[in-house]
Amino acid sequence: MSIARIYAVVRLTLAGTMTSLSAQPSLAEGSQSEIIQINPSQIQTLETPPWERPANGETKAWEEKLRSDASTKFSGNLVKAAGAAAAKGFRALDELDMASASQSFSEAAVLDPRSPYPYLGFVDIYRLTMKSDKKQFCLKAAIERSTKQKMALIMIGTNLAIDGDYRQAAVFFNSVLDLDADDRHAHLMLAKTYRILGDDQKADHHQTLTKQ
Repeated sequence: MSIARIYAVVRLTLAGTMTSLSAQPSLAEGSQSEIIQINPSQIQTLETPPWERPANGETKAWEEKLRSDASTKFSGNLVKAAGAAAAKGFRALDELDMASASQSFSEAAVLDPRSPYPYLGFVDIYRLTMKSDKKQFCLKAAIERSTKQKMALIMIGTNLAIDGDYRQAAVFFNSVLDLDADDRHAHLMLAKTYRILGDDQKADHHQTLTKQ
C-alpha cells in the first residue's frame, strides 16, 4: 500500500464530503505508479485566480457579476455558493480538467475570500503542473484560513505529507483531534504518518482508533 496513494485518495474522499458523499478511506489501495504526473504542455489554459488579477475595472466587474449571479442562485448565501463552486472544482480536478477546476476555484475564492478550499484546489493544480512557488503560496494562504475547519486541516496535512514533510503533517492531523478526538480520517492519516516516521507505538495507537 503506497502512502502517496493513501494521501491522494483521502484528499479525494474529503473533497467528496463537500457534496455529502460518503468518505471511504478503505479505498486507499494501490501503487505509487497510480499517482498521476502531468506534463505542463498538456494542460489547458488555466483560469487566472483572483489574487493574481490586476486591480482594475475589468476585474471588479467580473467579481461583481459573480457575486450577483451567485446571490440570485443561492438566495444571497455566498458562502454556500462558494462551497458549491469549490466542490465543482474538485470534481473537475479529479477528472484532470484543469481549466474547469481553476475556473471554479477562482469563483469560489471571490465568493468567499476567507475559505481555504479554493487555495487547496490550486495547491493540487500547481502540484500537477509543477509550479512550486505558486503551490507554496496557495498552501500558506490555505493554512491562514483553516482555523477550526477539520476538513481543511486534514487536506493541508495531506498536502504536506505528499511533499514529504511528515512531521508538520502530523501537527495538522493532531490539530483535528483537538477539535474532534474521534475523527477517523485524522487517526488514519496519523497511523500512516507515524509509521513512516518510525514511531510504531503511535502508529498502532491511531490504527486501533480507526477501527472503533
